[in-house]
Amino acid sequence: MSSVHKDYEGAKLGMWLFLFTEVLLFGGMFVLYSVYLHRYPTEYHEAGKELNAFIGGLNTVVLLISSYFVALAISFIQQGKQKKAIQFTYLTIIMAFLFLVNKFFEWKAKFGHGIYPGSEHLREIPQGESVFY
Repeated sequence: MSSVHKDYEGAKLGMWLFLFTEVLLFGGMFVLYSVYLHRYPTEYHEAGKELNAFIGGLNTVVLLISSYFVALAISFIQQGKQKKAIQFTYLTIIMAFLFLVNKFFEWKAKFGHGIYPGSEHLREIPQGESVFY
């Protein structure tokens, strides 16, 4: 007979630490975005016109749905419903593939416009727009 040790407290602490680091990372990114937006309001507005709201919205929907599928898969694992868990894991993988396809087209458009690190285009545009990208 094999006994499996489950450290629920350690798992909870690990999850809280992960969430804390994510809040720090994204909080810092939002602070930097706000500082530069305040410093270069016109340039940020102009650069923002290059973004495709449809692609960004589609990416958001894909990420939300894939998160929901992962949560369902975990729930089914906990309920002992392996077949359902596998189905939702496959659906999550499909959503990940859709996300990557969407990112491919998004980045292909950016590269086509010369918007990538070290490009001549970024050297020629105003500093605020370059910082935005």
